[in-house]
Amino acid sequence: MDIFLFYRILFIMAWLPSKKRIWSASFADTVNNTLFTIHHHGYVILDRQWREAIEVRDSNRLYIVKSGSGTVLIDGTTVRLFGGHAYLFPVNRKISFSCDDILEKFFIHFSLSLHGLFDIFELYEPNGYARAVDPSVFGVIDRFSTENLKESLAVHDVLRPIITSFIGPERSDIPMKITLAQKYRPLLSHIDANLSIALSLNDLADIMNLTPAYLSSSFKRDTGKTLKRVIIGHIVRRAERELVSTDRKIRDIAGELGFADEFYFSKFFKRETGIPPTVYRQQHT
Repeated sequence: MDIFLFYRILFIMAWLPSKKRIWSASFADTVNNTLFTIHHHGYVILDRQWREAIEVRDSNRLYIVKSGSGTVLIDGTTVRLFGGHAYLFPVNRKISFSCDDILEKFFIHFSLSLHGLFDIFELYEPNGYARAVDPSVFGVIDRFSTENLKESLAVHDVLRPIITSFIGPERSDIPMKITLAQKYRPLLSHIDANLSIALSLNDLADIMNLTPAYLSSSFKRDTGKTLKRVIIGHIVRRAERELVSTDRKIRDIAGELGFADEFYFSKFFKRETGIPPTVYRQQHT
């Protein structure tokens, strides 16, 4: 090869744009293991008789108010509800609601969990409680009741940006909690796949190759939660979803979740939610 041609090729190659390495293991792990789950959703028109008090619960609430007004008291802070706005009330908060004269809203109760252990709003502070929304949002969300896949995905695409806009500053212990979530991923997967009130600590310990006593104490130390409360939370969310989205008999739901009978399940459900499953179904369908 001509020496001048050789150096010319080297010169051209030096100026060619190089490929950027855009792969990120952290990005892939976060996206692949973040689960957006809607536990309950709907559309309601409320009047001044609407009064509701919610004890601390392990799901988030998103309200998209179309018209009217109301008030929410969350952890001692008063938030006014107005048409044309979206409101997010995060997990693990004590909330009470009331309506002025009329309130028309879409709502979803959801979790946005990382590795099935921590909700995103347990890891990040909420960036306020209210957002103005474009009026075109309501045209899309009117498709809540659709059974068409394309329409359902369109609603989903509207909800996700609204929800993520509420994610504020990350808490200082996020890297540690993400590591813990990865550590307990096999355990949480087993709980979801075998969800039952009769789940044995011995069985869960075998999954992690630990003694039951050590698993129980280390899980509480690492997460601030007991395994029992985690299992109960999963059972309540599964039961709520079954009660609202299906017409299955309560005794069948109870049996699937490992309860000996419908009475025991009803007593458990009322203790955890404040109302019996029959009333919950009536109120949410």
